[in-house]
Order: sequence, then structure tokens, then C-alpha cells
Amino acid sequence: MLNFYEIIKDSTAYKTVKAEYERGALSHAYLLLIPDKKYIKEYLKVFSKLILGAKDGDRVSSLIDNG
Repeated sequence: MLNFYEIIKDSTAYKTVKAEYERGALSHAYLLLIPDKKYIKEYLKVFSKLILGAKDGDRVSSLIDNG
């Protein structure tokens, strides 16, 4: 299975959202243009965890992973 975090973490979109999260300056909305609709859920899981501040193994991360 692909590790989408490893694929996405170096993207401009991820770096931008991460920087805004760390500054406490998240926007109320983001438009993500996903290059492959087959994997849209995986991309959204990575960004959801980032925006919600989920850590590996915590409840929020588990809920996101389980849809």
C-alpha cells in the first residue's frame, strides 16, 4: 500500500497548510486539486489529520482512518 504522507509531505500545498497550522492561522476553507481521483480519500485523510492536528495512534487519527 502506498504511504500517501510520504508522497504528499513535500508538496507545496502540504507545506502551506502545515505552516498555517503551526502559526495558528488556518483558513476557513481550502481547495485541494487532487491529481488522481482514485486516491482522493487517501489525500483527504492526510490533509484532515494535518488540519485537525491528529497524531499517529490517537483517537482523531483513528476516526479519520476509519472514515
